[in-house]
Amino acid sequence: MNNMREERNLSALAEVRNIVAQEIYKISVIKQYPEEYLRIVELYISISNKFSSAGFSEESENTYLYKRALVNHVVEERGASEWSEYLFPLIKEIAEDNYETKNETIVALKGISSEIFMEYKEFNTVIPHKYPPELLLEWIEYVELYGFYHQKNYGIKRRREKVKDNLSFCEAGNYMTVISTHPVPINIIKPYSHGPFFEIYSSTEKLKIPLDAVSKDSNKIQFDISDPLDSKKLDIKLMMEQAEDIDEVEIITDLNLSINLRDPISPNDLEIVIAALRAHASFAQYKNSNSHKILASTPEEINHAFGYETLPVPSYGERQLLSSAKEPKVLTFKEALNLLSGLCLLQKTSLRSNNKSGIHYFTWNKRKHTNINTEADLLAIYLNDRFKSGENEKNEPYVTKSDRIKKGYVKIIEHMSHHIDSFQKKRVQFNVTLNAQQRLALKNAPSVTLDELHPDDIELAEKKLISHQKQGRNASIKLRKNGSFVITW
Repeated sequence: MNNMREERNLSALAEVRNIVAQEIYKISVIKQYPEEYLRIVELYISISNKFSSAGFSEESENTYLYKRALVNHVVEERGASEWSEYLFPLIKEIAEDNYETKNETIVALKGISSEIFMEYKEFNTVIPHKYPPELLLEWIEYVELYGFYHQKNYGIKRRREKVKDNLSFCEAGNYMTVISTHPVPINIIKPYSHGPFFEIYSSTEKLKIPLDAVSKDSNKIQFDISDPLDSKKLDIKLMMEQAEDIDEVEIITDLNLSINLRDPISPNDLEIVIAALRAHASFAQYKNSNSHKILASTPEEINHAFGYETLPVPSYGERQLLSSAKEPKVLTFKEALNLLSGLCLLQKTSLRSNNKSGIHYFTWNKRKHTNINTEADLLAIYLNDRFKSGENEKNEPYVTKSDRIKKGYVKIIEHMSHHIDSFQKKRVQFNVTLNAQQRLALKNAPSVTLDELHPDDIELAEKKLISHQKQGRNASIKLRKNGSFVITW
């Protein structure tokens, strides 16, 4: 049980890393691209309305997945072949859920999909999506998320439960221990990757099983269980009872590792490669040991087959941590709670909750004249009052302090800036309003020509320059420190 708890703690820390990373990205998108974001929300509302009109009043898991997959395909303008590969299998799953009207369900879903594709063809998104667009539809009150991890609801739970019938191995009326966990309260969606940067593949050969092998001996043998050799023979015979009648076994002779170094890899990438290689090697050693047991005929061969060492591999939780988000850095649950409370403060001061046609979503709406110190103090009081239980890594009571909230908030704002800078790089920021001091700072900077702009920005930039000229302003395009362009005079 302790190992189970430790593994769950590791995987829970990996979850928080991924959650914080995706929420920072998501908020950065709605701040930088408010109109584009609302277009995606409207698309999802339209899809939901069509589902309701077609009689899909109750949303199943497969319907939920299909609607979001449809959003991804429309926004990113994927082709018909990808529709067949990814969406049609989901249609068939939904049809199976509605078995009595299976054919009608397939026809209805194809009709909805066709209408949506025609209605929103050439969606022309300007967001350089780092995650599937469906992520922008997933929202949660961050206080609930904070409470889930603050109160360690992710942990392994044990309870005594009374057996109600005789269908289990316990008789009715007896009590048994049930182990469970609470589901994570938000969907974790992985970002797009550039594809696998390494590959591990094996070379194998097949060997015929000798007729005099212990595994082939069909006679009943008297075993002396105190004799180590007889004990190994018994293990082989028991192994063969689980297997079909086979004439050959497979041996893994080589493991081949290929790493793509055309793009640089990080130290963490290297750790992922090593962990994967260890897992492959451990499995190969285990499989080869069993194969040699089946091939063994002589005492020497039997002892050799049982002499393979077990190669340790990273645990499930360790592998989860290795593949989790690396920015912002979250090394402990204390840091995780700081960031989650920082999200709570950001929501309180900068996000507006909206509801349209039953769809809940947030928009960026930073309150003016907000005193972050005061808001953090008030939030700390609220969180401590609402979530009175909670422990830190040393099993001591964890108290939410305003300075921890502010520390998490500052880190989130910092990483939002990284996203926004990457979104703005080499693009004209048409909605930026510069004050006199900012315009003066850019006055002597070299001007940028229209030819140097992103193709999607040229036409609008030209119109803006002409508009300024008509109003008597000698406007030009300048490069800002974060790599974006702005029109100023």
